Formats: sequence, structure tokens, C-alpha cells
Amino acid sequence: MEEHVDPVGALARPFIAQCRHEIAAAWVHIEAAKEMLKRGRWLLARWAEQRQQLEANESARLEASGRSEAARLGMFIGLEPAPRRRYGTVAPVMRRTAFHSRRRSASG
Repeated sequence: MEEHVDPVGALARPFIAQCRHEIAAAWVHIEAAKEMLKRGRWLLARWAEQRQQLEANESARLEASGRSEAARLGMFIGLEPAPRRRYGTVAPVMRRTAFHSRRRSASG
């Protein structure tokens, strides 16, 4: 007896096998991504804890120093002499300019 060959089934088998292979590979990627998320959450939690400790230590240090609020924030008011008029009786006036004593980061 002759065996009946289904042409559609024969054509579909390689595609089905490829899809199953790609689905299995995708599950491996999903499991790897889950593991990375677990490690990332742990690391983010650790960084947050360290940041809180540093902020608490810095706040305590600044409060204990007895400096003014502006000094604690690193803000000062600088004075620059205004340009003098060559002729006239106006006394020189000091011009106030505000600046920040801390360096700015590259991002702004």
C-alpha cells in the first residue's frame, strides 16, 4: 500500500520546527533577563541604602559645623566693583553677583 504524503504538512514541518526552536531560545533569553532583573534590583536597593547613609552622614556633619544655611549649601555672594565713571561725583558702587562654590558636573 502506498503511503499518503500530505504536501502541506511536508512544507509546514520545517517551519514548525524552526518556530519551536526559536520559542525555546526565547524562553532561555527570558530566564536570563529575569535573573538580570533580580541582580539589578538587589544592586539598586544596595545603592539606595548607601546613598541614604551618605546623606545622613553629610547632613549631620553640616549641621554640626555651625555654619549658615547658605554656607552649608555652598552658595556665597561675591562682590565685584562696578566700573567707575571717569568724570562725575558718583561714588563707586559694589555690584552683587551670586555664584555657586561647588563645581558643576559635565551634565549640567
